[in-house]
Amino acid sequence: MLPLLLFALNTADAVPIQMTHQGRLLDANGAAITGLHLLTFAVYDAETGGNLDWTETLAVQFNNGYYATILGSDELNNPLDSTVLEVYPLYLEISVDQGTPLSPRTAINSVPYAQIAGLAEEASSLNNGPVDATEIAINGQGIIDSNGNWIGPTTTVMWSDIEPSTIPSGIADGDNDTLANLNCAIGEVAAWSGASWTCASDNTLSLSDVQNLLNVSPSDLHPSTTIGGLDIVTPLDDSDTLAGLSCSDGDIAKYDIAQGDWYCDTDATITESQVEQYIENGAVDLATGSTMNGQMLVTAPPNCSDGQILSFDSSTNAWTCMDFSAIIDQDGDGAFAWLDCDDNNANLGSQAIDADCDGFDTTTDCDDTTATITDSGTGATSDCPASSCLEILNNGYSNGDGVYYIDFAGVSTAMYCDMTTNNGGWTVIYAATGANGETPITSDATRNGNPLSFQHYNATRAQKVALSSIGTETLFKKNNGAWIKANQTPFESTLLNSNQHDHMSVTLTSSNGTTASGFMGWSNLNISGGGDFNLSQTDGTTCSGAQTTSNGVDHHSANYYHLNCGCDRQYLYSYSNASGDGDAGYDASASLGSWGVTQACDSAEGGALRFFMAIR
Repeated sequence: MLPLLLFALNTADAVPIQMTHQGRLLDANGAAITGLHLLTFAVYDAETGGNLDWTETLAVQFNNGYYATILGSDELNNPLDSTVLEVYPLYLEISVDQGTPLSPRTAINSVPYAQIAGLAEEASSLNNGPVDATEIAINGQGIIDSNGNWIGPTTTVMWSDIEPSTIPSGIADGDNDTLANLNCAIGEVAAWSGASWTCASDNTLSLSDVQNLLNVSPSDLHPSTTIGGLDIVTPLDDSDTLAGLSCSDGDIAKYDIAQGDWYCDTDATITESQVEQYIENGAVDLATGSTMNGQMLVTAPPNCSDGQILSFDSSTNAWTCMDFSAIIDQDGDGAFAWLDCDDNNANLGSQAIDADCDGFDTTTDCDDTTATITDSGTGATSDCPASSCLEILNNGYSNGDGVYYIDFAGVSTAMYCDMTTNNGGWTVIYAATGANGETPITSDATRNGNPLSFQHYNATRAQKVALSSIGTETLFKKNNGAWIKANQTPFESTLLNSNQHDHMSVTLTSSNGTTASGFMGWSNLNISGGGDFNLSQTDGTTCSGAQTTSNGVDHHSANYYHLNCGCDRQYLYSYSNASGDGDAGYDASASLGSWGVTQACDSAEGGALRFFMAIR
């Protein structure tokens, strides 16, 4: 195609701006384009690449390759306004019918008069807008310098320049001040006589001034001066009433109302011995609030019963009557206060029978030295069993992996606890070594090896059911440390009955965090060749499609009820069919994360999987 001719005309003197564009377009063979075509116009700030500032797609009619159109015709939704065209330089890119843009882009240039319009635009910015200049001058005369200081001519304002109606009345009269004619001496003040202002001395005294005058020098008071309304007695009008008395040492003046005169008499002061005689010879009624050596005197409260004692009540600041028994045993539980665990709580008795004061007597408390340990919890001894290894762990009594005592219906039983695997708290119920003749998981026969060392071990069915009823998870751990767990416990009470089996949907998680949905199940019937316990994948076919599982197992044989055909789809299976004697041989034929395969399907006596099983 040939390059296009670009003509731009500004058709309006206000935003938005429209541009007329025309040109001629030829195809690749040089033939002129005709008919209606879509032209996409795009304005960029660079000849190649750059930022897209504006774009518009228009349907344009071609005649012998020639066309003409107006850019920015949609003033409301897509204006080609001054914010687009104020950037320089700008380039116009054109695409035909959504095709590849024509190259190169065409520069958008101003016509001569458009340069003048640019100057006009700068001038128009002064209208109602800010002015940013280094200095301002008018006709060459500096007005404001580069520091923003006024350097123009000084303006003198005359009174004649002021509008008379705006001059205040106090100034319009020539400022004839009321006090202007006073000619006062130094220290005088202007005083109003009632008719005019005059000069007067400043003789006003404050209260402090008067007090200072009286304190510094004596004053001659007027004869009528009083104090608090009472006359002041002076030597002129007072002859001393007692002046004529001639008393002996120790005498005091006494007045005789009958004679109407004063006379001398001996000192009537009571001595200490006289006071003591008065108190010893008769009762004295002291005033309320009297004290002895600063301490309040104790008086007997009214209405005390025979045998009661006084007790001080700090809330009322008074003494009250109280039975003696209430002092030595306030809660009435029969334990003296100094031996009572809490003499305000009748449920807590004497420390002699409850040393740790936890409410459990020594005879029933499995640890009478720790109040938080009552009749169960630590699992450390047979008389202090816990409900599970998890309870021991959660209560902070774990001493690591080992033997702890668990309470089964009131019977304290030594059990093995795994306190480390997957945060611990696992009560072990079974362990297999892979040897021939080991009892299966669903058996009721106990085995007493150390399961934490992967020796053969088996708990009773009742213990398995009891732990399943309070637990939420089941763990299977290999002797190489890998493990897999199910999010449910394995057994219901039906395990205690003959000829039962069960299966449940579970989520399985391996020790490296891999998870999968699957099934866990057990059977205590038809297990002479295995199939007493299984962990299986979700339902699918076994034996290359010959069988189909339901709830994880296909029940293809009555000799091993929970063993799939070909041991297919099982993370844990039981198969020991060489002798068909009902013993266990466990293996894994499917893997989940770190839980790997031991043997694909082996019917020999014993198994290759050495593991223990636990409940949490």
